[in-house]
Amino acid sequence: MIAIFGLLFLAAIVAMVVGEVMSRNSQQHFQGVKVRRFGRIATVVFAVLWLLSMSLRVVPAGHRGVVFSRISGVQEHALPEGLNFVFPFVSHVENINVRTNKLSDDLEAVTSDLQQMKFSVVVNYRPIASEVHKLYKEIGTSYVDIVLIPALNEITKMNTSKYNADEILERRQEVKDVITRDLAERMKDHYIAIDEVALSNIRFSAEFEQAIEEKQVAEQQSKKKEYELEMARQDAEIAQTRARGEAKALKIKMLAEAEANQALDKSLTERILQYRVQMAYIERISDKIEIMVVPNESIPLLNMQDFINKK
Repeated sequence: MIAIFGLLFLAAIVAMVVGEVMSRNSQQHFQGVKVRRFGRIATVVFAVLWLLSMSLRVVPAGHRGVVFSRISGVQEHALPEGLNFVFPFVSHVENINVRTNKLSDDLEAVTSDLQQMKFSVVVNYRPIASEVHKLYKEIGTSYVDIVLIPALNEITKMNTSKYNADEILERRQEVKDVITRDLAERMKDHYIAIDEVALSNIRFSAEFEQAIEEKQVAEQQSKKKEYELEMARQDAEIAQTRARGEAKALKIKMLAEAEANQALDKSLTERILQYRVQMAYIERISDKIEIMVVPNESIPLLNMQDFINKK
């Protein structure tokens, strides 16, 4: 756009020169005055438009514009998205991306049990929009290489060294949260926000990974044995409960039978006594009778009162 305005401005100057030349000829004097006047007006218009274009700056979406003045340095505010006015010739606008960006890196570290580990780390970060002018003034546009990557390496290695290899595998979320917290705290002083840190593709030596696999197999077998023992214990408890129930039922049955036998014994005793009394009666009167009919299935009932009276 600046080039276009420059060409138009140059055309206006050419028109002024042509008008001046034509005005020197008496026959072309009137036309020359008109051309010269048009050239002057066009020159003023294009000069104003050119100055206006030099004063306009467009900040893209997701960016903030940091204004650097050749007179006063970095301005204490950042330009928002859209069209903005600045002082021409003395101001330069640097557009800083404030969207969430991703940084990926492959790192190596040593665990607390001296196991060498390799892993990939991904950081989601973004410059703090309201403080990008401070970031530009103190660090510049290469803040990722200057502060973020060194801090990421240091904090990641420092925190992974606090855990042994097994803990890093089992408590990966905790390790990730600690690294995210510490890195965010460090980067806050450099006007950078850390949204998340992710660890992936964690690898150890081949020997250690083989040992981990064997340990996992042993743990699975141990859990299987524990499960089998638990099932055996439950089966034993069920058998004991069933046995106690059967014993209780048997006891109740035996008590019932004992009570029935006791009642039967009492009944038999009474009938035996009655039978003996009747037999004594028969023996007493046996010389007076020749035949006595006794029921086959029961003991006959005799009138004992007569027997007593006769006695």
